[in-house]
Amino acid sequence: MKFKQMIRTLSDSERKEFGNYLKAPIGRKPRISNKIIDAFVKNEDFENFMNENFNKRSQWNSYSELTLSLEDFLAAKRLLKNNNNRNEFLAEEFGKRGLKNLSIAFYENEINSLTNSNPDEEILTRSLDLQWKYHELLSGTGETKKLRSILNSRYEIHTIKFAFESLMLQLEYESVKATSKDLRVELFKALNINIDFEKIVRLTKTIAPHFYPLLNMAHKTRNLHSQPFSFSRFENVRKYFYKNMDSFTLDFKGRMYFMLINYLIHMRNTGHERIDKHLFELLRKKISEGITGDLQRGNLDRSHFRDYVIIALWVNELKWASEFIENYSILLPTGQRENEENVVRAMICLKKRDFVSSISHIEKVKMSDYLYATDFFSIMIISKFELNEFMECLKLTNRFKRYLWTATDIPEAYADSYKRFLRIIANMIDYKQTGKDGHLEKIFIELEAEKNLPVSSWMYAKAKELANPKKRRV
Repeated sequence: MKFKQMIRTLSDSERKEFGNYLKAPIGRKPRISNKIIDAFVKNEDFENFMNENFNKRSQWNSYSELTLSLEDFLAAKRLLKNNNNRNEFLAEEFGKRGLKNLSIAFYENEINSLTNSNPDEEILTRSLDLQWKYHELLSGTGETKKLRSILNSRYEIHTIKFAFESLMLQLEYESVKATSKDLRVELFKALNINIDFEKIVRLTKTIAPHFYPLLNMAHKTRNLHSQPFSFSRFENVRKYFYKNMDSFTLDFKGRMYFMLINYLIHMRNTGHERIDKHLFELLRKKISEGITGDLQRGNLDRSHFRDYVIIALWVNELKWASEFIENYSILLPTGQRENEENVVRAMICLKKRDFVSSISHIEKVKMSDYLYATDFFSIMIISKFELNEFMECLKLTNRFKRYLWTATDIPEAYADSYKRFLRIIANMIDYKQTGKDGHLEKIFIELEAEKNLPVSSWMYAKAKELANPKKRRV
């Protein structure tokens, strides 16, 4: 029942507030007896109270009324907390009541305040909306100079907002296109391919310089992601970002960090070396500034939580990685938290060569999607291989093969990379058991054919270890 679902989310204080609201509602008065309201406020076993005192028909009517009232209460509570929405509604109400001077004063103060704020997508959207309402309010007042000024501003902000949103959507597309199937982007591409973003950015610098750092940063980052990998280009964009940091909102900084981190990760995955230190410093700077929004929300791509740990392990910052998990895993969405914690703890155990513990952590992972499934299988297979439990290892590889052939949500390129991983593991097991050089040759052929493989650092290190008997671990 909807009401029961909603009521479970209320704190004790909110429950009392809602009881008071039922007795003196702001809007519609609920058709509910005081007896029911009193029972609810007293926090009795409300469901039992309803069962004992009312038939099913009466209960259904009462719960329907309670549901509508609770929705009104939650909406009013949210509105009163959001000063922007509250004040806008109030300004509109002033206008409807003939208090135009009060309404005009609100719009002028609010528009001036937004003009002096660091812009981002939310500020641009709000500015455009307020300017439209202000323009409508001024129409017919004879304020020609004000009308012309606001009209010019609307044209400029509309264009900047459109260009900015288009650039940010292109960035989002670049970051998810490899792992997301069936994206319909024909219309989006047809539109954006014909826009001269460079000219818009150049004109913005002259006409609306307040918005220039924001738009130029989005443009530079889009160009970075749409061109072949280049560390020098990355450094150019990173320096511009740091130089103009004070011009950006916290939310926009977070999005830019996300894009720059993704860029270096993709660079590394395609064989570019000596960037691990730069990646780690980028992550550490981001965390030190309190920018953790990417841990709290998921996109089509998963959050960066595991990336922080993986990158720390690349530069042997095991202590930092463990402290990061302790301090920041609480920020993860509840649906991801337990899985993410167990995956990254298993990764740290692998790095420490504590394979029994890595199995203990990864066994707790629920294979709720293809990313967690591939985490589970790859870490389990590596751990069993390192423990010389080859029969268990082979059983897992067979299960993994069946999963890769039957799973419907896994991107083809992603599945193919893990099929290569399984071929390499199979040859490693064969080599360990037979010592035949042919298996070792096949391992290096597979590794050379494709640099961007899952757990590639482990596979390269293990292949070299197998090839050099003097360095093999017992």
